[in-house]
Amino acid sequence: MNAIQIEDQLKELEKRIGKLESSHRSSTEELDKRVAALEGQRVFGEERLYVEDVIRELGIKRSTLYRMCQLGKIPCHRPSDGRLTFFASELKEWIHQNNYHPRAKEEAIRKAKEWKNRKSSNPYYHKK
Repeated sequence: MNAIQIEDQLKELEKRIGKLESSHRSSTEELDKRVAALEGQRVFGEERLYVEDVIRELGIKRSTLYRMCQLGKIPCHRPSDGRLTFFASELKEWIHQNNYHPRAKEEAIRKAKEWKNRKSSNPYYHKK
């Protein structure tokens, strides 16, 4: 082999190494994006909940939840992406501390209706 052939082979090897590095870099970037997306659901190992999750879990209206957040009655966070988030551990603690029972309002309405029906069907009950 002469010097020119060796130089050509070195150039070819450098091109291949460059392609491999580029491919490796893009694969690494893609993996980093996927990991970030998965970690987006957890912050420091804590599960994040969003508005839809909380209104479904607590059985309240969206406007009620926003009002509670605005008044500081429920623990919530607004990270840099602007999306209102809740940490599951904080929400569980809040439910426990406030003796909040999901769907408690619905249960109270049902009991009130039962009581009203019971009174109206009672012949000894007289309205004043």
